[in-house]
Parts: sequence; structure tokens; C-alpha cells
Amino acid sequence: MSKIQESLDLSTPKGLQDKVFLDVLTFYCNRGRENIRAMKAEDFTIKVDESGRRYVQMRDFLTKNNRENVIQEADAGLMFEMPELGERCPVATFEKYVAKLNPQNPWMWQRPKDVSKKELAQDSPWFDNAPLGINTIGNKLKNLSQKAGCKLTYTNHCLRATSITTLDACGYEARDIQSVSGHKSADSLKHYSKTSQTKLKIMSESLATCLYSDVNKDNNKNQELDDQESTCRPSTVVAWPSQNAPPDPVP
Repeated sequence: MSKIQESLDLSTPKGLQDKVFLDVLTFYCNRGRENIRAMKAEDFTIKVDESGRRYVQMRDFLTKNNRENVIQEADAGLMFEMPELGERCPVATFEKYVAKLNPQNPWMWQRPKDVSKKELAQDSPWFDNAPLGINTIGNKLKNLSQKAGCKLTYTNHCLRATSITTLDACGYEARDIQSVSGHKSADSLKHYSKTSQTKLKIMSESLATCLYSDVNKDNNKNQELDDQESTCRPSTVVAWPSQNAPPDPVP
């Protein structure tokens, strides 16, 4: 993600569009080419919370399985501003992008003007009166990851998977992740849940402490003698404070 972000030039129409595309798909866990292609600028609203912090809210596209084929405001993900990022703040880049869209075209993802930076007029649209093709939208992340020199070639769905996996790794409840991802049940999220190597290491250490707690007691006595000989040698054995209360794992 760092490589991709660093490869984007926000002073160009395509670079700005790609940055907003990454933000939208990540913060709102969008899925499907049709839903992305059907987005309009009017589907997004900039609001302010009680602390005065701005955020972007997106209206949700109901699928054919819903009772009404309309658009409603989603009780889902929000994209809050991050002033410390300067021009790369997601709300700032979103605002700039919308201001540069061609007013004659209603679609969110328009074709960037193929001109040099010098030819771009700051007070005129940066995009043509034409929407991006569905294949261009569908291959966005594939092309971005290849251009940035990533080791793997990613797809748009990888952004959705990254969002869900990140929220799961941070410990958010399944019901809260569902409110962002739109999944109907917690079972649908299971294949996104992956235990990291760091967590597996902590789990292994917890089990080892349980299995070898008695051995640790004997080793602790020997350790006291060793410490008298060399105070510089680090201890490699940690005993529980008590037999029934393992320490909290520290990542």
C-alpha cells in the first residue's frame, strides 16, 4: 500500500483519481464492478461531527435482493479527515477531486484529461465528459500495483479484503465489521480472518509457559545462581506470578 500511495502524483488527473479510488474502496469496502461504475458524486456527502471533525459519508447501493431498488444513506463506514497528512488527507483529496470533475457528467469515475500539467487549468475540469469504462475500473488496482512495482499483482477486491482483514486483526467485533462490509452474517467473514505470525508466536509462548511451568520453577533457582556470576546475561525463562494466572501476552 505504501508503494502504491507513493507512486501517485496528486497534481495530475489520473493520480488524483487513483488516490480517491483507493480511499473509497478501502474505507467503504466496496465490491463489484457494477456498484463502483454506478457511483455518482452526489452519492457522497461531507459532514461534521460533534467535535468539529469533517468526514465523508456515502449512500449505499441496495442490491437486487433488497425489497426496494433505491439508494439509501448507509449506516456503514465513514471516511474521516486526517489534517496531519496535508494534501493526502482523504477528505482533502476527495474534496479536490469532486471539484475537478466535469459538471456535464454525473458519474464519479470520469476519464482523466490526457494533457500535461502545464496545460491543466486550475479553474477548469480535469476530466472529460465521459465515464471510465467498466474494464478500466475493474483493472484499476491491477495496473496500479504493477506500476508501483509491487511484488504481487492485486485486484480491486484485494482492497475490500484488506479492509476486512485489518479491522478483524484490530479486534473489532464481527457485527461492527459487517456494518462496513455489508455482509449478511458473521460466517461470511470467516475466510477473511487470518491469524498473524506475531499472534501465533504469542500463542505458542503462552502454551509453552503452561506446559513447562514446573520446569521453570527449577530453572529459576539455577538462574539466581547464574545471575550472581553474570548480571549481563538475559533471562530466557519467565515463570507465572502464580500457577493459575498466566501473564497477559505482550505483542
